[in-house]
Amino acid sequence: MAKFRYNGDFPNWTSLRLADGRIQDVMFHPGQVVDVPVDHPFIVSLEEQGYLTFLGFDYPDAPPEPPKPLTDFEQRLQAAKHPTGKLARYRYDGQQMNGAALRLPDGSILDVMFWPGQEVTLPMDNDYVLVLEAQGYLTFLGNEAETGVAPIVAAPLTQAITSSGSTVALSTDETLPIEEPVSTSLAMTPRKRGKVPADTKSNEVTP
Repeated sequence: MAKFRYNGDFPNWTSLRLADGRIQDVMFHPGQVVDVPVDHPFIVSLEEQGYLTFLGFDYPDAPPEPPKPLTDFEQRLQAAKHPTGKLARYRYDGQQMNGAALRLPDGSILDVMFWPGQEVTLPMDNDYVLVLEAQGYLTFLGNEAETGVAPIVAAPLTQAITSSGSTVALSTDETLPIEEPVSTSLAMTPRKRGKVPADTKSNEVTP
C-alpha cells in the first residue's frame, strides 16, 4: 500500500481486486490522499496519466496517545456507578428556587431546597446531582469533612449576688464551693440549777 494524491477534476470511484482476492472500494476526490496498492495495474495506469501523484509508502500507525487523566467531575461520574452517598458542598447557580427529593443508597429520601447563590450539601455520587452539575446549575466546592466536628458546649452558669444586690452569672470556673456556715451566737455557760435565794422576792400576785 502507498499514498497517492488524486489530481482529477471530478470525483471518481473504482473497485480494486487485491492480490489476496479481496476487493477494495476506493473513492477518488480531487486533491485528496488515498491509500491504494502501489503495484496494481489500474493505479499504475492512473499515475502514468497524471491522475495520481505518488507521495510515499504507508508507515506504521502512530502509537496511541496515553490516556488523559480524568477530571474531578469524570472521577465522580465513574464513582456514581457504585454510589456511597458521600456528601459534598455545592453552590446552586440557578436563577430560581428549586427543590428535589434525592434517594440515597440506603433507600432513604433526602429532601433538598436549592436557593440561588446559596451553598447546599448533597450526595456527590447521585445521578441527579451530577446532571445538575453537568448542566451548570451546581458548582462543586469540595468534600465534606470525613469526621464530624465536636459541638462547642458552653459551661453551665451559676447565679451570684453582688454587694449592690444585682444578680450576675458566673461560669463553673468562677464559682467556689460554699463552706459550712459558722454560728455567730455567743457560747453561754449553762446556769446551775438550785434553790432561789431567800432574799429574792416573788413576782407572784397573791389575792
